[in-house]
Amino acid sequence: MYPRAARITRRQDIDRIRKEGRTLKTSSLVLRVSSSPFAFLRVGIVVPKYGQTAVRRNRLKRRLREVIRTEWLPGEGNRDVVIWALPPAYRMTLEDLTTTLRRLAGRMAERGATT
Repeated sequence: MYPRAARITRRQDIDRIRKEGRTLKTSSLVLRVSSSPFAFLRVGIVVPKYGQTAVRRNRLKRRLREVIRTEWLPGEGNRDVVIWALPPAYRMTLEDLTTTLRRLAGRMAERGATT
């Protein structure tokens, strides 16, 4: 389960992370990472329309949440992360998203990507 406490849903929090956070990019996802006032990882997901149907947007959000739940939440950290999906993300499978987010998590760890 992806607990409510681990979600970033407030626009104020997303704006703060966008302004203060460091950016990590791939061709399909953009991550903004900032330090968190909490003692655990919190993640927000932004999936713009890009002309896609609600069904495709929701499918992409579910896939991203599943990867976060299985790959990121078991780890520890006091970071706030916002994931922005770009148009190529709509064509990615769950395995592709998992691989991409693992690679980004590794880059986050090696850079110490907190502010």
